Amino acid sequence: MLFVTNHLQSKWGFKDGKIFNDLLKENIPEIFEKMKEEIEADLPWKDAIAIQFPDRLLEIIIRKYILPKLPNKIILQNWIGHNPIRAKRIDDVRIILDEEPPQFDLKPSYIKVEDNIILEEAWKLWRNPNYINIIRKEFSE
Repeated sequence: MLFVTNHLQSKWGFKDGKIFNDLLKENIPEIFEKMKEEIEADLPWKDAIAIQFPDRLLEIIIRKYILPKLPNKIILQNWIGHNPIRAKRIDDVRIILDEEPPQFDLKPSYIKVEDNIILEEAWKLWRNPNYINIIRKEFSE
């Protein structure tokens, strides 16, 4: 899967945060079954593990596989809705989302992460929802 690095500067980046949907539906359909249950139960966002799952997986992939390959110092910011993980600051400059052209032309312009790596990370997170906190600590900005 290809990740366009400038999507870190966009509200609509990474397919509006849904970059993994097809891969996950095909390989771990129980996530979406659980998501449906959480929606029907009107579970609060903070308690909804499956609803938060794609956002957290994206954060893991960005922290572990994207940021280490970029020469810039990037501080991340989490959002609810749309692209859930974006750059708050790049090289100490506050990012204005969706500015054209983007404030930074990040290089490399895209980074490939193999589907099997994404699925390995997905399974780790699915089996242990606390895995996100381990990654946040280990791969902090």
